[in-house]
Amino acid sequence: MESDSRNKEIDVDVAIIGSGGAGLAAAVASAEKGVSVAVLEKLNALGGRSVRAEGFFAAESPAQERMGIDAPKDVLFRMAMDYAHWRINPRIMRAFINKSGDTVQWLEEKGLTIDRVSPFYRNQVFRV
Repeated sequence: MESDSRNKEIDVDVAIIGSGGAGLAAAVASAEKGVSVAVLEKLNALGGRSVRAEGFFAAESPAQERMGIDAPKDVLFRMAMDYAHWRINPRIMRAFINKSGDTVQWLEEKGLTIDRVSPFYRNQVFRV
């Protein structure tokens, strides 16, 4: 008879709930600090909501540069804020956009192969 892993007790320093992009990044960052990590995912596969993403968002990153995508952070910020009708916290959106390229570069340094970055602005006209 197969054991029921849902009731298994584990002893770790950090438990990450969810294996989406943020959860997996948190797990890697924690493991790099030398702590034991468990990633808990309710689905049968890793990826969480990230598996539905069109591609990576990586403002001004080497990945976008390799793909010939020119998407300045300031332009992306204005587009995101306009899309949300300025009803979201601009400091959080600015931080998200400003760190997106660094985050993707960090993932690539860990061995992740990125062959597609989301040019969600492809039908937009940029005004800088």
